[in-house]
Amino acid sequence: MFKKIVVGMDGSERAEHAFEVAADLARASEASITIAHVDEETIGKGGGHIRADEPERIAALKEKAARLAESGVDADVKVSSMFVGGAGSRIASIATEVGADLIVVGTRGQGGMTGAMVGSASHKLLSVSHVPVLVVPDPAQEPVRAEAEGTTAAAG
Repeated sequence: MFKKIVVGMDGSERAEHAFEVAADLARASEASITIAHVDEETIGKGGGHIRADEPERIAALKEKAARLAESGVDADVKVSSMFVGGAGSRIASIATEVGADLIVVGTRGQGGMTGAMVGSASHKLLSVSHVPVLVVPDPAQEPVRAEAEGTTAAAG
């Protein structure tokens, strides 16, 4: 099935859910996992970089990889730094670098048009990745109704 899975992690609950899906897929197909984290830097009011929790976040990701390895799944962590706005492209680059055959990411929780206009890693990945991308929905998100509001189904 899969040999190398890259999972994008940003510290959110949605990413945690995507991680669990990726770990299950890795176990089922005896694949290895690369946890990809993009350190999106921003510049603060005084010109300094704002990344107060980044060392702790990276340490937590390395701990996740170690726990996966203890459970029999080969795992590592790749971190890439950049200014805000291109995490999707960086995750795709990491996937190419490690020879991944699947990328797994969570959603940001925005709808199609808002997500496309505002931009998100998952939307960007769908357009730039050369390998399949599995976008894992937020389990707490309400399902979308099949019919648009204001329309009625044709009587048959």
